Amino acid sequence: MGTPRVHQRVRGDVLRLVHRGLPVPDFSREVGAVLCRAVPAEGTCLMTTDPATLLPTAEYVANGLPAPELLRLVDIEIREPDYNKWTHLTRAKRPAASLSDVTEGDLDRSLRQREI
Repeated sequence: MGTPRVHQRVRGDVLRLVHRGLPVPDFSREVGAVLCRAVPAEGTCLMTTDPATLLPTAEYVANGLPAPELLRLVDIEIREPDYNKWTHLTRAKRPAASLSDVTEGDLDRSLRQREI
């Protein structure tokens, strides 16, 4: 997602979806498709969270992780130190970050990267 034009297109596509009032599963599927056009990915996972607790309330997964890896992912998020934790990103000025940026190119500094 490098160029400002791509950023504008993705933002515009997502905003149009927001205003369609879709049910969460449909909205998530459509947003996932928009994001994958801009940033190719092997799978998609989008979650809604309770704003007070930041606990997940619903999720949409396409080509997701097997159950044991998913459980470990959540365990790391809740109990282990790591980069780009969901709770940190939700409170950040910019609620998205690349792992390569925050680890200065050493992806294996991330526990999730190493284990999952």
